[in-house]
Amino acid sequence: MKLLIVGGEPSLVRGNLQRNLEAQGFEICWHHGRSARPTPQLPAGCEGVLVIKDMCRHGMSAAAKDLAKAARVPYAAIPRKWAKAWPIIRDVWRSAGILPEPPAPEVPRDSVDDAEPLDCTEDVRQAVILILEDSPDLVSRPADIEVDVRALLDLPDEVKILRTVQQAASAVRNSWREGIPDSMLEEMTALREQLEVLQDRVNTLEAIIDNPVDVDGLRLGDFASLLLSGRLRVIDPAQVHVPRSA
Repeated sequence: MKLLIVGGEPSLVRGNLQRNLEAQGFEICWHHGRSARPTPQLPAGCEGVLVIKDMCRHGMSAAAKDLAKAARVPYAAIPRKWAKAWPIIRDVWRSAGILPEPPAPEVPRDSVDDAEPLDCTEDVRQAVILILEDSPDLVSRPADIEVDVRALLDLPDEVKILRTVQQAASAVRNSWREGIPDSMLEEMTALREQLEVLQDRVNTLEAIIDNPVDVDGLRLGDFASLLLSGRLRVIDPAQVHVPRSA
C-alpha cells in the first residue's frame, strides 16, 4: 500500500518509520518534509496519508487531511514514536476495511468451563489471606470465603475462582499447622468450640440467677461451667460480677 508521509525529518521517515511500515505491508512512496509547501493534490496512485503531527506545520497537516478526504483514502495523524503511532494506523486502516480484524485466539475446549483468568489468580490468593486474617474460622469453609472474595474484588459469577480459593485456604491452614502436633490441634479445636458456645450464651444473657449464687469467689472456669450447665440465668447484666481469672 503506497503512502504519502507529511512532516518529519528524512532521517526519521526513511529510517525507523519506513522499516516499521514495510514490516506491516506499507510502502513510503512520497515524503513532504516539514519545510515543504502544502501539496495542491495527492500524487497519482497514493493509497493513504500519514501526517507526523508533532513534526508538521498546522497548514500542511490541514491541507493533507482535506486532500485525503477528497480522494477518499485513509488518513491518520500520528506521533513520531512507533509504539504510539502503530495502534492509530492500524485502527484507521482497519475501520476503512483495508486491514483484516485479527483472529480470536483459540481456547482449548477442556479449559473453557473451569479456566481461571491469569490476571486475577494472584489477586484471589491475596484476598483469601486478608479474609482469613480477619476471620480465621472460615479456613475450612471455602464456599463462604469465595463469597467474601467476590465481594472484595467485585468479580462476576462467570469468573471461576473456587479452585484457587480452596488452594489458598489450604496453604494458609498448612502454614498455621507447621510445628503444631495433631493432639494439640485437636485440643485447640475443642477449646474453640467451647468458647464459641460460651460466647453465644454470654451474648444472649436475659435472666438473673434463680437462686442467688455468690460468684465472687469462683474462678473464671467455674463460672463458665455454671453458665454452660444452665444453672445461671441473668436478668440484668449490670448485676453480674464476672470474677477475674486467678
